[in-house]
Amino acid sequence: MGLTMSNHLGNKVLNAVFKGQNLSYEKVYLSLHTGDPGDAGGSEVEAGGYSYARKEVVLEDWTTPSDKTVETNKEVEWENLPGVTVSHIGIWDQVSGGNFLWSGELAESRSLTAGQHLRFKAGEITAEIDPNS
Repeated sequence: MGLTMSNHLGNKVLNAVFKGQNLSYEKVYLSLHTGDPGDAGGSEVEAGGYSYARKEVVLEDWTTPSDKTVETNKEVEWENLPGVTVSHIGIWDQVSGGNFLWSGELAESRSLTAGQHLRFKAGEITAEIDPNS
């Protein structure tokens, strides 16, 4: 599953390259979505009495970028989720609120019953600068 950069992050990258502005994150947060989150992170799963929250992924949990791609190098798991069908994943700069950075559609949606877990193996989540090239 490849993730696509949001307008917010694209502008931050351009400002870093062409305006010398700082672009630094020590960690990011993965989110689950029931539909296309668009450019603003919509359709995020709601806890609804269960324990859904964005998952922190620190810098060491990503591989060294190569060919404009980076991927997780550890397993990411959500436990005790509400009954939902997850079709997309997102990346944010904050555990709640914050700026939406990246989004991607799962190769196959995952339907969960209340209380189930959702796990992505190391390497299953990738972020690409130019996924359509």
